[in-house]
Amino acid sequence: MTAKEQLQELRRLDAEINNKIKELEQLRQRAVGVGGFDYSKDRVVSSPSGDALPDMVSRILTLDEQINDMIDELADKRREAYQMICRLDSEAEQDVLYWRYIRGQSWRRVAEEMNISVRQAHYKHGDALAHLEDKI
Repeated sequence: MTAKEQLQELRRLDAEINNKIKELEQLRQRAVGVGGFDYSKDRVVSSPSGDALPDMVSRILTLDEQINDMIDELADKRREAYQMICRLDSEAEQDVLYWRYIRGQSWRRVAEEMNISVRQAHYKHGDALAHLEDKI
């Protein structure tokens, strides 16, 4: 795996965690509404499958555990990536990789943090990745 692929994995994993957190929020909202009864309909026979709440709670707990595991994995990968980035000699190259991958910032935000243009950030990024490949 190249240095760029390792760093991109951080952004991918972070996005996946955010998606799962949104899914968890939706499940929790649905769980609050589970169990309501529609009194406008006639109830003739009770259904044994009416226990949606325990299933929903189980799904919530499972998803919450998955998210926590993914967060732990991301923290470990960030530590490894930070150590890898610190091998670079140029502080500017370290900064561009730090802001882009460790902090997960947009190119515009990276450029603002470094007081350079977005184009310069892209150039420094390319140089940093090339130098990082030489180091690993």
